[in-house]
Amino acid sequence: MKFKYQRTDRQTAMPIASIYGYIPTQWVAILFIVLFSLSTLVHIGQLGYYRKWAFILFILGGIGEIIGWVGRYYSHSNAMNKDAFLTQIVTLIMAPAFYQAAIYVILGYIVKQGGSQHSRLKPLQYSIIFLICDLLSLILQAIGGSIASSAKDDATQKKGSQIMLGGVVFQMFCMCIFIVLSLEVAWRFHCATHAKGRFSKISPNERQETTQFVSRVFPLAIALVIGCVLLFVRGIYRVVELSEGWDGPIITNENYFIALDAILMILTQVLFNIIYPSRYLVSSKTSPADNQPQTA
Repeated sequence: MKFKYQRTDRQTAMPIASIYGYIPTQWVAILFIVLFSLSTLVHIGQLGYYRKWAFILFILGGIGEIIGWVGRYYSHSNAMNKDAFLTQIVTLIMAPAFYQAAIYVILGYIVKQGGSQHSRLKPLQYSIIFLICDLLSLILQAIGGSIASSAKDDATQKKGSQIMLGGVVFQMFCMCIFIVLSLEVAWRFHCATHAKGRFSKISPNERQETTQFVSRVFPLAIALVIGCVLLFVRGIYRVVELSEGWDGPIITNENYFIALDAILMILTQVLFNIIYPSRYLVSSKTSPADNQPQTA
């Protein structure tokens, strides 16, 4: 991969030798290594306690973030280390895909337990369709990263970057479709609890059961909304960053990266520690009215 090593630090205006365009701040790297490690350990404990194994996705995302931040930690001492640079950029671009996949799974569980009549898709289709899309985006990002890392000329490096960018754009496109479908699910649950539209003739018992279910999963639904917003904002940042190339004003500014990627992703990780999905998703196949909210 070809880099222009001699750059000017955009914050100090001093010439530096760095792949990044700045020297990664060591204490920031340590901070996020600690934060992601603690959150991931909590997710491991929660997964072992509730045993809903699909949410290993949060652990995989956390591990990816930790690896990426370890790469940035080592880059502080040697900002010319291409291996550390490539490790952090590939893992930190790809890791949030696991959070996104977990969100897809959560909505599938909600539809399954609340009733498939509240969704355009069947519960399993959320996992099958969107996880396949998520996997495709990961493959594109991995291929692009591999091409860019092994490039020996600017044209090949640019091609790899564009493939990575395509993977992120495709990921965001899938999320947009998912958000639209999620809004429809939310609207149908609203209609069912208020006996409106197609649900105007449901029985009082069905309405009560749906109302109880909605009340139980409401905190999780709010977490889904917040998680989608955080991931979407981060996705916009990555699209703009990659579209400008390796020497753009965004990718060479650490403050943008911390504010629009690192902080948003640790908030996502910790959000689902606090509102852990399995607390609100029962494992039995009984109706919503037969299940009471679980406590921590």
